[in-house]
Amino acid sequence: RGLNDDHVNAQCHLDNGGSAVATDQGIALIDRNGGVIGRFGEEQGAPDNLVLSLFYHGGLLWAGCDRSGVFSIQPDRLAEGARRIELPSALGPIVHLVVTPERLWMGTVGHGTVVCDLSQGIACYQPHSVEQGASTSVRGLWVGHAGGVWWCDASYILRRGDPDVLIVPTHEGFALDRITAIADARQGRI
Repeated sequence: RGLNDDHVNAQCHLDNGGSAVATDQGIALIDRNGGVIGRFGEEQGAPDNLVLSLFYHGGLLWAGCDRSGVFSIQPDRLAEGARRIELPSALGPIVHLVVTPERLWMGTVGHGTVVCDLSQGIACYQPHSVEQGASTSVRGLWVGHAGGVWWCDASYILRRGDPDVLIVPTHEGFALDRITAIADARQGRI
C-alpha cells in the first residue's frame, strides 16, 4: 500500500531497518513498520522511472534502470537528488547490481556482466569474448562471503570475479593482450 506502482521489480534492506522497493514508477522507501516514507522517480530527479534492480552499500542506494543505466541516491537525503553513472551506450536494461568497495558490477540483458571501477574516475569494462560471458543475459548476481562476485546466465557455467582483481582485454581503445612488461607509476597507477 502506498507504493509508486503495483509492479515490484526488486527490494533491498537498508541500514535503518527499513527497505527500498524498485517499481515501474521509481523507488519507494519503506520504514521498519511497512509504511512508505519516501518516493524517488523521474519527478524527483531519477533518470528513469522503470527501476529493475537495487543494491545498498556504504550509505548509497544504487538503482539499475531499464533505459538509463545506473544512478545512486542517499535514502536519508532524497532532496540532494541522484548521481547518474555514465555508462557505455546501448548496454540495455540493468537487471542486477552488486557494489563492492571500489567496483560497480552490473548484470545486463544481452551484454553479460559489466564492471565499473569507481575508485579513480569511472572506467567501465564489458566482456568481449564468449569465455568472458559476452552476449549473455545475467540471471543472478551475488557477492559471496569471501568477497567474490558470482553470476549466472542460464548456461552451464557459473562465473566468479574477484573484486580486487580486474582482468580487462582492452582499455581506452588499446588492446592489452600483448603486454610484456609492467611497472608502478605515481599516484597508484601502473
